Amino acid sequence: MYRINRSKLRRGGRQTGTALIVTLVLVLLATLLAVFAMNVGMFEQRASGTDVRSRLVQQTTEAALSQGMEYFRAHTDLVDLNAVDSGGTKVWDRCSFDDDSFPCGTVETFAIDGVTSRRATMYRFVGGTADVNGDGTVDAMEQRMLPLDRHLATVGNGFAVQYGTGALLCMVQTPKVSTDPTTCTTDPLTAVGINVLTLTAVGSIPGESARTTLSQSVGSHSLLSSPAGKPPVVASGSANLLGTMQIVTNPNAAGPGVPVTTWTRQALTGSGTPNTCYLDEFIRFGALNNKPPQYEGSKPPIITCDTCNCETSHSLSAASGNTVAGGIDVLYGPPGPVGGPDTQTTGFTNFKIRLNEFPCDMFAFVFKQTAWQDTDADYFCETALLADYTVNGVTTTNGRVDEGWLYENATHIIPRDTADPRIPASKLATCSYLNSAASGLVWDQTQCGIGSNVQVGTPDTPVLLVSDGGAPTSIQGRMFGLLFIRSTTSPITTAGGGDGDLEMNAGAVIYGSVVVQGTISRANGTAAVVYNESVLSNLGRQPAFNPFSPVPASWTDRFAY
Repeated sequence: MYRINRSKLRRGGRQTGTALIVTLVLVLLATLLAVFAMNVGMFEQRASGTDVRSRLVQQTTEAALSQGMEYFRAHTDLVDLNAVDSGGTKVWDRCSFDDDSFPCGTVETFAIDGVTSRRATMYRFVGGTADVNGDGTVDAMEQRMLPLDRHLATVGNGFAVQYGTGALLCMVQTPKVSTDPTTCTTDPLTAVGINVLTLTAVGSIPGESARTTLSQSVGSHSLLSSPAGKPPVVASGSANLLGTMQIVTNPNAAGPGVPVTTWTRQALTGSGTPNTCYLDEFIRFGALNNKPPQYEGSKPPIITCDTCNCETSHSLSAASGNTVAGGIDVLYGPPGPVGGPDTQTTGFTNFKIRLNEFPCDMFAFVFKQTAWQDTDADYFCETALLADYTVNGVTTTNGRVDEGWLYENATHIIPRDTADPRIPASKLATCSYLNSAASGLVWDQTQCGIGSNVQVGTPDTPVLLVSDGGAPTSIQGRMFGLLFIRSTTSPITTAGGGDGDLEMNAGAVIYGSVVVQGTISRANGTAAVVYNESVLSNLGRQPAFNPFSPVPASWTDRFAY
């Protein structure tokens, strides 16, 4: 019988504990891996949350930049070194060389000419407040924020945000030579009329340690085409000068020392004693009714004399009977052959104009907007361009380009139809708006004209008045700025004409210039057009004619406040 050895069985089944140790080690490693994985997940969650907050605060600050730009578009009067707030306090304060506080510090301190810092030629806006920190108080930095109506209170999943935007103003200096770099100036008289704003926005999510600073420059571009370089009288049709009509020339209209007083595409006629002359002769020899000249305005003061005239013995051009004795300052038609002047005739000391010299598009001659085209190759743009445009949320299909441009850019509109949906309520005006307080671009669709003893604009704040044709625009008072009579017919069937019509009566005087897309049917009595470079330069410098757009490559986030 086989006997079982129980001692051997006991030795083979003995536990040594190795498996348990291995199991515990594996459990520990699994625990460590789980903890590590959990830490990685938490880190990723924190990073994701930080990224979300960073994106939210950055987008908020981008919105603050955009809102700052829109603020100045809506308040173009503030883009002026002399602008004041409702309390009469100036809103621009000059930065100092070593001021690195908000927002001056966003401009480098390097010298321009070895002496002047670019920072010291710029001005910071000090006309508003904003609680960017969200602590219920307004510190020194926040006092330099624009008074924005902030519409963003929360972003994302309910994150509360605070933001504000500051601004620096640079008046671009007129370069001495074309190769000069763009610099700022503190002297308005040396400014070219272009302003650059550097907007600096600060945004934060209070309590989340999320904060950023963004900066971008926006520059102005002129809507006008060299207003100070135009002759005092330009007409695409004929001009009829009667009585004692007086015109003071632009002494450099055709180049240094080359005066042009009247430029018409068709005939220039006259009767009585209309004359043209330089301003010096107009003031020195022609004061009438014992009313001496006076100074008006301050940027700079200009000399005015509503009752002066061009004495015949000192005139550039004059009329005798019904014949215009044209001097060197008068250009008129009928046009000569393309490529050369007409043959000179007795008593006519100037060349007749050439077809290709006269501005084809009269609207583009005043504004930087092509609006007419020449469809029959006669060097005259007789057909208005058409395009779709949307203004004030209303789309006009196949409308006139010039009208769409005026709806968009006019400061005030005197409408044919007060219910015109393309005109926002803020732009609606009546004929009574044409007074000394008027400014900017005024589009008169109704031929209000300027009545006797009425002044439109001032030397410091002149007006660009666009008066529609279809009926004569009558001027009897005084105006400072540029008057443009716009043709409303298309195509223009009368060569060189249009339905624009100007009538200047006794006592009328325009300090600036006149452009007529049509005819000057009557300019008589003691009426005068007195070219004045300062008035037209002040017109071109107005913020309303210099809207802003971003300067390429100027965006940066390298500053922190």
